[in-house]
Amino acid sequence: GRVRHAREPPGRGRRRQAGEAGPVPALTRARWYDPLQMSDEQRARDEMLREAWRRLDEGDRTWRPVPSRPAEDCSVIRWKSWSNPEQFGTVKIGSDGVVEKLVEKGGPDRYVSNYAVAGVSVFNKETFALLETHQKMEKMFEELIDGGKKVTATVWEKEWAEFTWPWDILNANRIVMDRKLRGKGSFIAESAEIHPTVIIEGSVHIDEGAIIRPNTTICGPVYIGKRVYVGNNSLIRDYSSLCEGCKIGYAVEMRNSMVFERVNIGRMTYLADSIIGADTCIEAGAQLWNWRPGNEPLFLESKDERVQIPSRKFGVIIGDNVVIGVNTSIYPATRVGENTTISAGCVITKDIEPDKDVCLEQNLKIKEKKEKNS
Repeated sequence: GRVRHAREPPGRGRRRQAGEAGPVPALTRARWYDPLQMSDEQRARDEMLREAWRRLDEGDRTWRPVPSRPAEDCSVIRWKSWSNPEQFGTVKIGSDGVVEKLVEKGGPDRYVSNYAVAGVSVFNKETFALLETHQKMEKMFEELIDGGKKVTATVWEKEWAEFTWPWDILNANRIVMDRKLRGKGSFIAESAEIHPTVIIEGSVHIDEGAIIRPNTTICGPVYIGKRVYVGNNSLIRDYSSLCEGCKIGYAVEMRNSMVFERVNIGRMTYLADSIIGADTCIEAGAQLWNWRPGNEPLFLESKDERVQIPSRKFGVIIGDNVVIGVNTSIYPATRVGENTTISAGCVITKDIEPDKDVCLEQNLKIKEKKEKNS
């Protein structure tokens, strides 16, 4: 609900006890088990679990066999139904739950179904030699299936985020906030200073030493980290995550963005659907666009590939230690590399590589004033 307050958490929120950990913006661990780099002891086992932690999913890792796994299976793959499967490895599954084909990532012309490979496989030890021979999962499974071996699948039934593209980070941020905050009340640290005129809607987490100035509105779920400062009349909208030490100026609006440590955002700036690296400074009046007129599709482009973004809105990806000058505008789906400085008033329409200085060339004309007719 809509509530004004200075100290007490709204709804069913409670104060965190000393030493108790609260929700943090960290998204996932990074861990990779590679069957090609295992010890002799591991290879001697009858089976090996391969788990790719480039993904975010539920802690209990719930999965359901389709069907129950027969003892003679050579391998088991976990899969997830997905709306844009061309960005993942995919599997074609028969009516009996047996995998008929596996295709690794390769774009919109290669995927074989909307069942994305979801990062966990159980290998029989006889598959290791095939992996060493082919060096690719796709070729290994092709030989297994052609040789009459049975590969079955399990379905992942809960939330899941793949970490391949920048927008996957925002998707994972939404998942974490929905789990930790939405519908679970709010937490406001004892040492946080929330002005009585601040309006909070929905669930928020406001950590130690944060300062929220008058007439600001926060529409949860929102995470505000330690020692974050939010200036007067700002609007912090849903799925914004402000990490430790950020400073947000007067009348800033943001939505669905991850802002990492010690970022300064100047007054009257707008950012949405964006990722801002640590120690970056965005000066007053900067506008980070997140859509094109007419809702035209957005693409992430480089020299080697052009990938359509699976959303009509996606903002800017800014690296660490970047300076964005006053009144700069940046087009949607644009990347700015680390240690780059962009001077005031620039309009950025394409990616900027790291360690660049960007300035606007202009011709100023200074003329004498014409005398007024007497």
